[in-house]
Amino acid sequence: MGDRIDEFASLFRSADKVRFNHEPPVLQKLVLVSDLPAAGGEALLQRVRSFLQVLADGLEFLHLGADDYQSEAEVFDKLGALSPSLVVCYRNLRQPAGAEALGMGGYVEYLIGSRDFPVMLIPHPDHQSAAALQNTDSVLAVTDHLAGDHNLVNHAAAFTQPGGTLFLTHLEDGRVFERYVEVIGKIPEFNTDSARQRLERQLLKEPADYIGSCAQVLREAGVDVTIESIVRMGHSLDDYRAIIQAREIDLVVLETRDESHIATRGIALVIAHELRSVPLLLI
Repeated sequence: MGDRIDEFASLFRSADKVRFNHEPPVLQKLVLVSDLPAAGGEALLQRVRSFLQVLADGLEFLHLGADDYQSEAEVFDKLGALSPSLVVCYRNLRQPAGAEALGMGGYVEYLIGSRDFPVMLIPHPDHQSAAALQNTDSVLAVTDHLAGDHNLVNHAAAFTQPGGTLFLTHLEDGRVFERYVEVIGKIPEFNTDSARQRLERQLLKEPADYIGSCAQVLREAGVDVTIESIVRMGHSLDDYRAIIQAREIDLVVLETRDESHIATRGIALVIAHELRSVPLLLI
């Protein structure tokens, strides 16, 4: 009898699917933080405005440049006074040439770690290719916990230009999965091969079902984007690089905080540090 109850409970939980909740972010003020003089900063701000054309009609664009701040604390205080909805910057602010290999730089780390606003990292002006900051007709939302991550999907959809494609991506951590299978293999009552297949199928089914609900809800809301699903085993930076290259991604959207809003999520931090040629939106 107990086994039958467990079976029915499992079936019930499997049918209890998370449905996407569409709540577009309210974005009113964008602040570009650079280490450029006024003229150079204004030129870059116009490129950002063109890149984010999907948001431009309702968004105020401001610039904090080389003469507007002298320390991390000062730029943060000024942003606090401005109350931006979105901050745009690039790595290695106020660092000498050749510092790119040292990480993102103190200013950017400070903004990402201390902010109450999304941060968009764009390629450094000295290293932007001709294709950089053209449009957002190909946007990638990256996570390993997609089902129920409404905030991530809502931001990614809002930044995808009408007629564009939003790739909703869930890469299940293959290393963790193999560890679970290894443990299951040590329990005599379980058939390891069967358990592997059923566990993998269920792990990938949940995010796939959630993506289906995202596509349906956005379509019903009149959001003119095409939703494409990428759900598979993976996790490494190379997996994400391959997806970005193959789909010619214009913007990658990452959830950078865990549920407690304290720790930065591991894979998001790796991507933020390592992927320098494509704009990243860290929410």
